[in-house]
Amino acid sequence: MSGLLTWRQGDLAYYRVNPPFLKLLLALPLLPAELQLPDRAGLGPTDSWCEYFDRFAAANADCYQDMVWLSRYVAVILSAVGGWIVYCWSRQLFGSTAGLVAISLWVSCPNVLAWSGVATVDLGATVFGLAAAYSLRRYLARLDWLAALCAGVLLGLAVASKFTLLVLYPVTVVVCAATAWHRRGSRAFPGTLASGMHLGFILAISLLVINLCYGFRGTGRVLGEFEFRCHALTQPNAILRVNRFRETWLAFLPVPLPDDFVRGLDQQQSYADCSLPTYMRGQWQYGGWWYYYIYALAVKLPLGSLLLAVLSLLLPCWGAHYRLASVEGLVLWLPPAALLALLSCETGINIGLRYLLPAFPFFFVGISRVGILFDEAWRFWRQGRPVWPALGGILVISSLALNGTEVARIHPHYIAYFNQVAGGPEGGWRHLIDANIDWGQDLLFLRDWLGTHPEAQPLRLAYFGGIDPHLIGLNYRFAPFGPDPDEFFPDPALPREMMGPRPGWYAVSVNFVCGMGFRGHDEQSRAVCVPSGAYRYFRCFSPVDRAGHSILIYHITSPEVDVMRRHLGLPLLRR
Repeated sequence: MSGLLTWRQGDLAYYRVNPPFLKLLLALPLLPAELQLPDRAGLGPTDSWCEYFDRFAAANADCYQDMVWLSRYVAVILSAVGGWIVYCWSRQLFGSTAGLVAISLWVSCPNVLAWSGVATVDLGATVFGLAAAYSLRRYLARLDWLAALCAGVLLGLAVASKFTLLVLYPVTVVVCAATAWHRRGSRAFPGTLASGMHLGFILAISLLVINLCYGFRGTGRVLGEFEFRCHALTQPNAILRVNRFRETWLAFLPVPLPDDFVRGLDQQQSYADCSLPTYMRGQWQYGGWWYYYIYALAVKLPLGSLLLAVLSLLLPCWGAHYRLASVEGLVLWLPPAALLALLSCETGINIGLRYLLPAFPFFFVGISRVGILFDEAWRFWRQGRPVWPALGGILVISSLALNGTEVARIHPHYIAYFNQVAGGPEGGWRHLIDANIDWGQDLLFLRDWLGTHPEAQPLRLAYFGGIDPHLIGLNYRFAPFGPDPDEFFPDPALPREMMGPRPGWYAVSVNFVCGMGFRGHDEQSRAVCVPSGAYRYFRCFSPVDRAGHSILIYHITSPEVDVMRRHLGLPLLRR
């Protein structure tokens, strides 16, 4: 929707928290369609995108599903491009077998497959971040102006894809400086001045590309004119926070970035400053955990990938031919390390492993060095000398086969994937929730389930997702809120006699069952704010079935309701 608004009306104001490039790309297939852009009367200028989305979806209800599918094809194409780059990079570093290992890791990673079929910016940012690093590597190998131009263009497109990829700027500077230091005195080194000019050219081209994506709107606005909200760019005043640069000489400094880019970055950072409740391992905590993403990798990566990662870390100890040159290693490992460090510091956005997705292809390229071990095992076997590399070759094949088995087992529910040690998708909610398991992806499976279970009508629904379930033909009653049995969150502001539970059939998204708050739609399609903890009372019941892995089905009887209402301190229902 945001990309379509930009194409049709040049509007960048809605949902600034992501740059526009990938949104424009995802909206490309929708341009020929005669989609309705509803009136925005009564809506605010920037913070009412949820309400406008409801209007947009309702105005295009007849073709809404087709519209979503068309956008998803763009993500599929980008995923194929990402797999090709992973293959090429690994083959150039470690050989053809390593390239096959890397692309096997890419296509058998449920996290990659999950966001390859969703019209969000995560997969696209992953691919363009990878392409930017790959082009930087090519520049460092050639050290000419054409390679610098390509590196600058792709760096700009990466940053215009997602704000977290701003880490590529310090990465580019550090890598170029380290390369210049390492090659000083060699014939291939063009000199300090030429290297500095190349670096400046790369950065300048990237800024030009970012400004082109925004149409140069608001570029050059002085720093003191912005109304910032995040803590890093503001300082407390008597009543509210104000621009910290306004009373300094920096207030007159022109910003070489578009107005909406700066304001969007500020808006996203202000969300991270809120220290909202974060869930991990069955517990809620304000402000999150610094090791959240490390833990998420441990429970959401397939075991085969984890085994190969350990093996690839051990290989350099057994021979120099397993090691990378210093510059190659820096280009490969600094981007994912910088991204992981940034996200580990920003604990206010501990909401999903998808934020770390741009680091995945670098991991796969690094892991692919195990392909050398397989080549050695094959060579020794043909020579009749079965030695320890043969065991390594068997481990490589077994790990990749294990990944393939996991993908086949979880298909098509990739978002909800958790490895066997974490308990699989059925036990994943005990570790992580939000986008790690429930992105509202199972609504169509719920519709199919209801088609085979007519006894479940009338259904009470609490659906975690952005769309109105009526758009796909679901009829339901809105599930009643209840008190939080663990009292981590305050009770919803309702009279206790109006609270749940009540007898009947329920379908409740697992995020709500774990206590997360969001928004929903009632039986009249009105948007409803679901408070945190409003549906945690379902933890006291056992689901009888599931729609996919993220929507739990309950059948609650009158005796169970009486027992639970006494336990929660609610008045019994009249019969």
